[in-house]
Amino acid sequence: HRGQLAQASNPRLHEQFDSAVVSLLGGWDQAANSSAVLLQPHRIAPLERVLTQRTDLSAGIRSPQIFHNAGYPAVAFSHRATPVHFREVEEAQPFGPQTSQLVRMQPMTAGGSSSRRRFTAAIRAGDVRLMTDGGWLPVCGSEHYTSKLFDAWTRLPDQPFQDVAATAASGSGGPVAVRQAVTGETISGYIVNDSPWPVTVDLKVGERISLAEFENWGDGTIQSATAAGQFVARMQPWSLVTWQLPARSGGICDFHTTLPADAGRALQEKVFQLQSLLRSPAPPVEKQQLRNPGFEAPGDTIDGWRWNRATPGVAVVSDPLIAGNHCLQLSGNGTPLWIRSSEFAVPESGRLSLSVRMRTESAAERLPLRLSVESTSTAPGWYRFATIEQSESGEGRSSSLDRQWKEFVVHFDDLPVASDARLRVGFDLMGPGRVEIDDVRIFDDFLNDRDVRALTQLVATAGSLLGDPQQADSCRRILEGYWPLFLEELKTQSPDSAGAAAGTLNPYTPDSQGEIPGGITMLPEMFPEEDGSAETKRPGWRLRRPRRSGEIR
Repeated sequence: HRGQLAQASNPRLHEQFDSAVVSLLGGWDQAANSSAVLLQPHRIAPLERVLTQRTDLSAGIRSPQIFHNAGYPAVAFSHRATPVHFREVEEAQPFGPQTSQLVRMQPMTAGGSSSRRRFTAAIRAGDVRLMTDGGWLPVCGSEHYTSKLFDAWTRLPDQPFQDVAATAASGSGGPVAVRQAVTGETISGYIVNDSPWPVTVDLKVGERISLAEFENWGDGTIQSATAAGQFVARMQPWSLVTWQLPARSGGICDFHTTLPADAGRALQEKVFQLQSLLRSPAPPVEKQQLRNPGFEAPGDTIDGWRWNRATPGVAVVSDPLIAGNHCLQLSGNGTPLWIRSSEFAVPESGRLSLSVRMRTESAAERLPLRLSVESTSTAPGWYRFATIEQSESGEGRSSSLDRQWKEFVVHFDDLPVASDARLRVGFDLMGPGRVEIDDVRIFDDFLNDRDVRALTQLVATAGSLLGDPQQADSCRRILEGYWPLFLEELKTQSPDSAGAAAGTLNPYTPDSQGEIPGGITMLPEMFPEEDGSAETKRPGWRLRRPRRSGEIR
């Protein structure tokens, strides 16, 4: 069920994610295995396009519904390696002329304070107690930015922590989570800031204690406030602070988070940009073209198309049209007729729109015609279709065919996701009738009216949150979701970005010869960087909250 699992995890704009179905396809029954521990997967590929990461981005957001039900929350970060072409080494030719290209699978990870982002997101989402980080090769770099986080996190006892709820008077916690747990004569706890902004967290302790009793570690500082029993934590972006308090203090009983005044500025610009893209959408681009889409090869055979020659009723007839002088005619007498196009690769967006011009002389009758797409390789038996009544034209919904040429567009968003899957489109006349077909085109970036309405509503929801400065992080999470990123990449970026300058590492594929694929996986202008010293390197690692302070496993 691997292909079905990936297909079910594929993001869909108009359908709800069913975690129970996804877990069963993966061979996992949540009800029957409630005590087992699963590691929530997060695959990271910062240089790949958003479209190629669609399943990873979607599953990373929605999979907590499956994995955080376990009694021991755990995550596994896997860094997808990028093929890198070392041109300069080849040019040096230290061992004589090179007969092949020198390529290495190179893992790429975020640098600076953003290197902590995946860890703070996991901790905030579900009180994670085990984290693994790796991939094809050990993950190296950015240790200067992550060492304090790891030191603080491994000081926590290996037990469940309870959320501290902010009171109504204090407002929501925003991007911050505060949790604590009682261990003997002490109360251990932590604050995690899962946002790109430095934040201030006002903490209220149940009983009055001194700052000296408030032991803390991590990427932040805790200071005394003016009022008794209150403290202020100043948190860096993507940071964690842990602490220990004497049990007599009662622990943290309330907190309030303050974001910078300009936290929503870049977000507002992003909202305006997306709204502009939706108001003036660019026309779809036909990235793959079928062989002979206009049926311009009359005769006994139709180049680029196949059908059951034993069943009469498939022919190319003359007819002047914008695309040429011929069209396909299907004439059925009750026996089903079918015709299929040449094969093509599954669009990387996971969506397919089939556009076709059609007309019929029997406009008064309902034509039993299907516009279909099917898989020919990895998923045999995968077949989807739409009837005329379910089709949409560029000007709106069309009820039926008539004697005038009309464009019909049907959309499929649950395509097979296997890398070797192949598709073909076709037309199935399931009963009596006659139809003429021409100008068959396929798109993977076609947004119909329903898609535009859904995306407009999503962006409007994000924009409305900016009315409250404390809701800036909720807005950010919407804008960093798959569909806003999909829209931005679809409308503003070319599939092939310029390659890196000479003398740098260039991702390599046989076709691109060193092109860096486009893609936006975060909002970089909102990520303030910290000043840091030179970084050291170490191999991949696994961390678990230990039962003894300071232990790394």
